[in-house]
Amino acid sequence: MNKRNLVISSILLLLAITVASCGKQEQHYIEKVFNKMIKSKSSEEIAKANSYTIDSLNFVELDSLGLTKEYINVWTKAYIDRSATEDLVRDSKKLIDRLEKQSPKDIEVFIKAIANSNTLAEYPNVAASIVAYPYGVDVSSDEYSEIATRLFISTKLPGNKAPQIEGLQPLEGVNSTLVLFYDGSCGICQNLLEELDHNYDKLKAKGVRIVTISADGDKDTFEKKIAKYPWPDKLCDYQSFNGINFKRFGIAATPMMFVIDKNGVVIDQFSNLKDTNLIQNI
Repeated sequence: MNKRNLVISSILLLLAITVASCGKQEQHYIEKVFNKMIKSKSSEEIAKANSYTIDSLNFVELDSLGLTKEYINVWTKAYIDRSATEDLVRDSKKLIDRLEKQSPKDIEVFIKAIANSNTLAEYPNVAASIVAYPYGVDVSSDEYSEIATRLFISTKLPGNKAPQIEGLQPLEGVNSTLVLFYDGSCGICQNLLEELDHNYDKLKAKGVRIVTISADGDKDTFEKKIAKYPWPDKLCDYQSFNGINFKRFGIAATPMMFVIDKNGVVIDQFSNLKDTNLIQNI
């Protein structure tokens, strides 16, 4: 190794050590704040913890500690205990605005924690108004919002049991189920249907069951467009977005896909087939 390469390697090693050290310090501070939120009775210390959460909390480091769910539960409980749900919504929106500028990917981590927060189980409108905000839906927590509620439901699904799909019969030998909600008039939806058609035989061989659920309101229109596709599970109740399956899965827009494992648990939601990893290596 020549002198120049040795210097570069030394600099990179030093940077890696520095980053790791900073990460450890940040994790230590997060744990310190978390413990204070649990134990402190001081309103001043609680206010400082709130300010840190809103203005500075690093969700990558929080997640690496495995504390995301517990941290958000404790943080939201502090608001609930003092009947300050409006303040919680306001501060959550500030936090989301900060993440939008600094680390947009962490928004999903935050809103999933909010959607699954035990302390907000009795305050669905509050959770819904927070979850909907990053989608451009800014609603009050004082009243019910259909679109915010649907976004809340769909965000809450991953990691939980999938809702019952009306009109679908049990099938043996299924490793996973891909559920696509679509609208027959949606161009992107049609592209996805074609992609599923192209990969259908390979997906079927892997034990993947395809279920498509249409928002079409007219039987003739639905049957004409879907007839050419080979999978048998093609559902439509002609109620459009008011259909029971659309409500149960919290569908606010199409296309939207969910992958459900063989135990009936939702793995995640997706907007394209590639991200599901079901067509990798086939």
